[in-house]
Amino acid sequence: MNFGFHAARLLARWKRSQWTRKYRDHFPPFLDSGKTLPQSFVYYTCEDHLPELILSIESLIRHVGRPKEIVIIGDGSLQEKSVKQLNQWSPLIRAMNFEKFLRPEIPKVLQKHWARNDLPGKMAVKLSIFMSLPLTGETVFLDSDIIFYPGAEKYGFFTEGNRQNILYLRDCGFSGEERMILHEDEKKNPVNSGFFVVDRSLDWDRALKRFAQLGDDFVWFIDQTALHLAMHDSGGKELDPERCVLHLKDQFRYGENLVPEETVLRHYVTPVRHHLWKKQ
Repeated sequence: MNFGFHAARLLARWKRSQWTRKYRDHFPPFLDSGKTLPQSFVYYTCEDHLPELILSIESLIRHVGRPKEIVIIGDGSLQEKSVKQLNQWSPLIRAMNFEKFLRPEIPKVLQKHWARNDLPGKMAVKLSIFMSLPLTGETVFLDSDIIFYPGAEKYGFFTEGNRQNILYLRDCGFSGEERMILHEDEKKNPVNSGFFVVDRSLDWDRALKRFAQLGDDFVWFIDQTALHLAMHDSGGKELDPERCVLHLKDQFRYGENLVPEETVLRHYVTPVRHHLWKKQ
């Protein structure tokens, strides 16, 4: 038995429950930062992931700075109380469920799935959110399980005029809807949908045509597959995977394979999320 792995998961579960109990009725004080950022940050979350969202925003303010605004979009599960708490937490924040965010010109082939209360429906919603970006100016989209680290300032990722403006986080392997892929070469440089940067709309033509061909029969990562195709069709550039981290190498270890001073961010996907909570 891998005692280190199971000990890490138990500790993480306990720490998350303690955090949730402590902040059940109020969030911790909002941090301030003397550094301001030109970007808008758009979070995608759900009611169950509010603890991760709060930790992510705290790490953003602490290690990166104050964005132009923070928009929090729920998948439809955010309770009215939670939306109110988030909006009262800081004047930087605008929180809402997705219905109030999506652009009305989103294609009907996606809109018809918004009312579905299942995983494919949520994927259609998330893809519609992607297509509603950017906001005014450069926009950073991120899931609520992204944590920032001290390397963000050292790396200079968020400074103006220092990089390409369509950027994506490389996935550890292609995870998508295989029927939207016609050739193996199209799987190269896999895009993860948990973090990306845009300053203009992506080219969605090929992705939407492939999606429409599926009809109502889709079950797996259509949002990420569509983003993968659109990102490459739009000339997106891969973020440095040594500093913008997404891997499972430490999934079964007690210790985390990460150097904070050299790391901009890590996406704590489900198999490694215990590392996020273990150190809180």
